[in-house]
Amino acid sequence: MKEQKFCIIQVPSEAVFFGRIGAKLPPLSLGILAGYLRTHDIDLDMYDLATSVDVFGRNTNIEKLAKFYDKEKVYDYIEGGNNAFFDEFAKNALIGIDWDKYDIVGISVGPDLTFLQTFCGMIIGAYVKKTYKKTLTFGGFNLTTYVAYQPIYNEIFEKFFDNLGYIINGPGEESLERLIRLIRQGYALGDAEIRKIDGLCYKNEANELVFNKFANRRVVMPDFDGLHLKEYENYINPEAYEENMVALYRYPFAFTKKMQRNALDSKYKPFLIIPYIFNYNCPYNCSFCTESNPEAPRPVIGAVQQTVSEIQQLKEKYKTPYFYFINNAINLSKKYVTEFCTELLERGIEIYWSDCARFDNTSREILELMHKAGCRKLVFGMESGCTEMVKLVNKKIDLSYAEQVLQWCSEIGIWAELEVIIGMPGETPEYFEESLQYIKKNINNISFYTTNHYIPMPGSIMYRFPEKYNITIESDKDLDKVLRLDKEILLSGRNPGNYNNTMRLYYYSEIGGRDAKTVSEDTKKRIARIRKILLGKVMKEMMTYMSKGYVDMSDLKELSDM
Repeated sequence: MKEQKFCIIQVPSEAVFFGRIGAKLPPLSLGILAGYLRTHDIDLDMYDLATSVDVFGRNTNIEKLAKFYDKEKVYDYIEGGNNAFFDEFAKNALIGIDWDKYDIVGISVGPDLTFLQTFCGMIIGAYVKKTYKKTLTFGGFNLTTYVAYQPIYNEIFEKFFDNLGYIINGPGEESLERLIRLIRQGYALGDAEIRKIDGLCYKNEANELVFNKFANRRVVMPDFDGLHLKEYENYINPEAYEENMVALYRYPFAFTKKMQRNALDSKYKPFLIIPYIFNYNCPYNCSFCTESNPEAPRPVIGAVQQTVSEIQQLKEKYKTPYFYFINNAINLSKKYVTEFCTELLERGIEIYWSDCARFDNTSREILELMHKAGCRKLVFGMESGCTEMVKLVNKKIDLSYAEQVLQWCSEIGIWAELEVIIGMPGETPEYFEESLQYIKKNINNISFYTTNHYIPMPGSIMYRFPEKYNITIESDKDLDKVLRLDKEILLSGRNPGNYNNTMRLYYYSEIGGRDAKTVSEDTKKRIARIRKILLGKVMKEMMTYMSKGYVDMSDLKELSDM
């Protein structure tokens, strides 16, 4: 008897309803899983439900979406209760899938990090199990993120485990391959062999949740074959270089809805933009970051020859020169980035790309080499423009040198974007003013910056040793409160997929200083001030781009609402 196929399904979030901002990309997580499993002789099909505008039904409105936040009704449904609304949703979402081909179904719950997406995963899983009697396994960014916030989200893991199927957290490729093979050999969850799988979540004999350590990361060439790739096409005029680059790389969310509207103009051709990652994890120990945890995994970096070969294959296979690299930092070492760019050039691989980078491990010569090799944007994690704050959070960057790098990028033609964190412990009014003035001074060489409201992150140095930063960490949130907040955001018409409320569980008070409420209010005021600098700059640029026909009024509206 021929072995049945494995099936991967990525569930939708409310982003389908609101409309995604920016270029459309094939889902990298599915591509990595498919790339790994297929090269290990596991045949599969995959479905991205987020590509269907009608996935929630043609008459969907916000009030209907809010039904997915009714936790008790979702729990009742996955425990065997009847719910016509959830039945209809699942049936509609899964139209066209031939279930007879599959023995095991993997459901990816991510990457938008919303409860609606998590509950969609539960509902679809329950429907598939009830209707088609399939073995289920779950994973994805949502569930992996929840692990860090035990025990707040343990209730969700228990519901998955008790009613639906297997759960794998963290990198899924190796763990999923092993799980599939063991299930097909007749093993069950209670067997020791399955319980050894990295990333597996299960209950022990005392009925306690156990979370196995995550598997190691692997650099895998994504394989998007089998997806409806036309759903990810962006309409680009390859002859209009400036417009092309602005649409693809100029802004973090790229005001690229026009790339979908251009479908009716014969000058514009359909292209895929390929996401690809070839280094993971960070060797540095910034105190605000979860990677400062001593248990954080070590960096994994793809060999230059193999990585460039895979980029060449992806370019040729999907007939596109456009890439978004999603690395921790392209220049973790000068040697690596130099060899990488040189290899691209020596092979004559003409591509355009963006990535994250550090201010150190670079030079004008390296930046010029990167530009020649196709780099058009770099995102730098500066966090603060105050020297004392940079020292306090152990960022290990020289702000004077960073200023020079920003100028070089501007002169060379690489857009330099910043990540800035506001409200970190120790950020006095004076330190904030110094950071704000640094931004003002260098604004002409900064293409964009994202301002992030500081959140204490489990595992980080600040979270583990708050007394060193003269703070106490607190939380008054539980699952029900976070659900309520997310639902309120949904009903307001905003998209929680860009809000990450599920991670905003902790806050801090200063010992002998401001309480948590005052810290939060002060931080919001500071973010408003620093964003105002950017808004004026970008609005002026956008008016110029609009006069050239690169963007239109709806894009300006999106910018003003940010």
